[in-house]
Amino acid sequence: MLKENEFKKLFSKGTKLPLIDTIRDTLKVIDLDVLTSINKSIIKKSIENKTFRKGTIDGYTVAAIDGTKIFGSNKKYCRKCLATVVKGNSHYYHSGAVMSLVGDELNLVLDYEMYNPKVDSSRKDEGELNVSKRLLSRVIQEHKNLVDIVTYDALACNSKFINHCIELGVGAVIRVKQNNNN
Repeated sequence: MLKENEFKKLFSKGTKLPLIDTIRDTLKVIDLDVLTSINKSIIKKSIENKTFRKGTIDGYTVAAIDGTKIFGSNKKYCRKCLATVVKGNSHYYHSGAVMSLVGDELNLVLDYEMYNPKVDSSRKDEGELNVSKRLLSRVIQEHKNLVDIVTYDALACNSKFINHCIELGVGAVIRVKQNNNN
């Protein structure tokens, strides 16, 4: 995204953007607990101010969950990296699932959850479904009655996720893309 100038509108003309190595090294030392605490405070204040009393879509407060790859490298890695082999070369990366509100009101990021790497060589890295279930459970526990409906991608979804939503008292809307009808 840096190479494609995706962030050029965020900075003054002539501002030199840092390289991805600098960003990665900075993010390694940031205290995410403080940022998480700030985000929780923003959400709680929004609830107190009754920002979502009319919901975000047709009277319902709707949240979306999606997985995303955050960093990737063929050379640099850490003990928390996920790993895959592409054409005989190891590729190391970090992925996570993000849950945010969608619709007419504030589109706040509710929380995120990182994928866990394999524990030993005989086990696979964690998949998006487990991460999304853990994320949804935590958001519902921390922000009771905030989310009425959760949307999710059919590629990562199955009946276990839908049953998990039912157990939590949340409706589920699963998007099936035109090319995945089978």
